[in-house]
Amino acid sequence: MDFGVRMSRAEEARTRAGTYELLALGLGLPSAGLAEAVARTDAPLFFPLLDAKGLIPEHHRLFVGPGDLPAPPYESVYREGRRVMGETTIEVGRQYEEAGYTLHPSFKELPDHVVAELAFMALLVEEEAGAWEVEDASAALARLQKQGRFLRDHLLRWLPAFCERLLASTENPFYRRLAAMLGEFVASITHEINNPLAAVFGSLDLLALRVAAGSTEAGWVGLAQRAAERIRDIVAHMRHITRLERAEPVAGITMLDLRKSGEPEGREPVKPDDPPGA
Repeated sequence: MDFGVRMSRAEEARTRAGTYELLALGLGLPSAGLAEAVARTDAPLFFPLLDAKGLIPEHHRLFVGPGDLPAPPYESVYREGRRVMGETTIEVGRQYEEAGYTLHPSFKELPDHVVAELAFMALLVEEEAGAWEVEDASAALARLQKQGRFLRDHLLRWLPAFCERLLASTENPFYRRLAAMLGEFVASITHEINNPLAAVFGSLDLLALRVAAGSTEAGWVGLAQRAAERIRDIVAHMRHITRLERAEPVAGITMLDLRKSGEPEGREPVKPDDPPGA
């Protein structure tokens, strides 16, 4: 694989990961880490003069309480009729464990909190970027498949309603712009996944022409092509969800850390104020 193409795919994935990280930071408890992250990106164009400390009262009113939450940040509330800690919560936690992650002990929220789900996606995309860098297309496809499934089965099933509720519940410029940014990202995410997927299909088609029919290598190419087709099917279904499935709105960290399960010795868990790739 050409070095430029390889790095282009890795950089594109890291851009997606960075967007997930910034959204998670923005929806977590406002902190100096949020202001610093915004200052390091193009986000100041969207969030000028960010005063993280000044956002705390509005953050608590919207997402923490006391009292009814104008914009509940939990998937289960939108999918299980106002119910917190439902079957959805358990299933999301299971998805983290199957991917090799668990919630960091310092994060005191439920697994289906919006910050947790966005941070999990950031980690999956970072893994994809690492796979592209070492020319491991099979591993990159596996990460893309995990991303597609989690988007299809979880994030895309409730984030549109969450964005609508957030926009309807606040006049704060930061949270209104954040909700708009999140909504635009959700609407474009299938396209963002299709970009590297199209490149994978092209590379696999070329590779299939260069290996002998019936060889072991041809079998590997066939497996990769079928995996890519499964991802394409997942993405097609994601488009359907984005267009048609809108949950009814309900009344009412800094970046979350996910710690790798069974980490090798010497690898420190990500600290609460650090992005996963730090």
